[in-house]
Amino acid sequence: MPLKITLIFFILTAIFWSCKSETKTETEAMQQISAETSSGSVNTLPQLPDEYFVGIYETQELIKIFQDDKSYRESYCQQAYLKDRKLFISMGIGRLTNPETGQPIARQMARRAAALDARRWAAYGETWLENNFDPPFGKLNKFFNRSVTTLNENVVGDSLFVFIATSMDLP
Repeated sequence: MPLKITLIFFILTAIFWSCKSETKTETEAMQQISAETSSGSVNTLPQLPDEYFVGIYETQELIKIFQDDKSYRESYCQQAYLKDRKLFISMGIGRLTNPETGQPIARQMARRAAALDARRWAAYGETWLENNFDPPFGKLNKFFNRSVTTLNENVVGDSLFVFIATSMDLP
């Protein structure tokens, strides 16, 4: 079983980064970050390597597969929470094609769906950090409205992956 999971994540990682067809340029991303930072939304943002984003993606996928395993939730929170900057990094996915009709979905709508999904993951992260990594994935019924900045955005196939930094003031 572990070999199968390793193989699946190796394949997903390869697909995720080799099929990347659109990425915000570093200049655009830094302009957006600067604009949002100057408006007081998020403190100084770190420069994160691509491998970091892959790790966030892989860990979130493991949590979906092994929903009752606390060790994955703990690993995710340790990886995603940048304590020195009081930021939580999370990823959301939005579809660019309707799976039922095959019709395209407006990129802005996919971006909103992905951002909402990423915010949900940030809410889980905050809850897990405050409650000894409980409840299991799929059992949270609340939403946090925190300051958020988009760090990275990629299109892979018919999915838009959005990575965000959420401000959190946790101990």
